[in-house]
Amino acid sequence: MDTPVVPGCVIKARPVGAIEAKQKAKGEAWERNDRLIAIAVHSRTHDDAKSIGQLRPHLLEEIKEFFIDYNRLRGRKFKPLAEVGPRAARKLIETGREAFTRQKRRKPG
Repeated sequence: MDTPVVPGCVIKARPVGAIEAKQKAKGEAWERNDRLIAIAVHSRTHDDAKSIGQLRPHLLEEIKEFFIDYNRLRGRKFKPLAEVGPRAARKLIETGREAFTRQKRRKPG
């Protein structure tokens, strides 16, 4: 985004990649908690970026450090594992959508 927005708003965006990561709370087991990286379709700053590798050099490191610090402040550990491109990000989205649909079907209405 070029400018901040309020939490909870819906923005049309294109996935450019993801940070595959794991996370754990104190006394609990590690679990996967990947972070999608997407660009708002109306962004002027990043309008040419189609993959995570096209972002400015230190932006990805800043994003990873944000999630590490955010989780540390909440008593959790966050460990980035890998950076993946748009195809893998879309696969993560589809896998999440399928898991949500399966979970929704299991819950009584």
